[in-house]
Amino acid sequence: MIAEYYIIINELAGSGHGKQVWETIKPILEQRQIHFEYRISEYAGHTIRLAAEYVKTIQRRPNITPVILVVGGDGTLNEALNGIMQVPQQDPIPIAYIPGGSGNDFARGLGMATDPEIALAQVLNNMRPRH
Repeated sequence: MIAEYYIIINELAGSGHGKQVWETIKPILEQRQIHFEYRISEYAGHTIRLAAEYVKTIQRRPNITPVILVVGGDGTLNEALNGIMQVPQQDPIPIAYIPGGSGNDFARGLGMATDPEIALAQVLNNMRPRH
């Protein structure tokens, strides 16, 4: 699977931890020449709009899987899911998550890595979406 990542970052999550996480993973994506584009969530509810816009505008291409990647806390992930669900899809776009909040309860509850580099490696090494 070749993936393209459409990233939403909440830099304010976890009192600025979201920004630190992004500053950690962005150079790795660039170094590995991973195709990505990103947008910064600027206010409460903005992630909902950004996620819905991504779903509406992503052009599907053969052999390429678009993935919406959320960097932030549990609230950011919740907003992204709400935005994605607002747009009807026959073939849903997968969502990935790199915790960048203060508590990261969702990630810890699922046993996900909370270290940004390990979490990114888990995302990049995932070969197929999981329900």
